[in-house]
Amino acid sequence: MLPDVGLADLLTDEAPNMLTVEVQAQMPDSPVAAHIGAVIDLGESNEGVYILRWFDQLPAADVGDAVPMEEAA
Repeated sequence: MLPDVGLADLLTDEAPNMLTVEVQAQMPDSPVAAHIGAVIDLGESNEGVYILRWFDQLPAADVGDAVPMEEAA
């Protein structure tokens, strides 16, 4: 397979200004792991970073005695 010559035109030596972060976390006593992520604009200013997209997800799992939302209302 030959390399994509158009891809080289997209690459630069500059520092990136966009960052994607993905994390999986699980509490010690919990059987459920949460997946959390964000797309972050690092920007070129001193005002901090901007969160462009935030996502989090809990897998469908048996959570014991949890009450369904329809019944809790």
